[in-house]
Amino acid sequence: MIWANTYQSTLKPIRKLQKKIIRIITFFRIYSSLYPCFFQILPILPLDELYKRKTSLFMFRYFNNMIPVTLKKVFTLNNDLRGHNTRSSNKILIDVYTRLKKIKTGV
Repeated sequence: MIWANTYQSTLKPIRKLQKKIIRIITFFRIYSSLYPCFFQILPILPLDELYKRKTSLFMFRYFNNMIPVTLKKVFTLNNDLRGHNTRSSNKILIDVYTRLKKIKTGV
């Protein structure tokens, strides 16, 4: 899940390779759409959809207390830091380590 949260330029070769392999497997032509292939013929999701699915599943498990305690400590709800309700009180914060200090950023 983490490796897919990177720059688009890094993911572009992986997307191309995924499409190329699917074209080889299914004998689709070069300029034909792979949309039916992803969702109907093969049980494979495109890279972006796979990332969204894995992230959604992880967050579902987080909110339903189905992940290990060590991972639960990584996230903090904005409401837990401040004692009052705000527009962003339900946002999730994650610890991000920079070169010089530790900061909290929204997910």
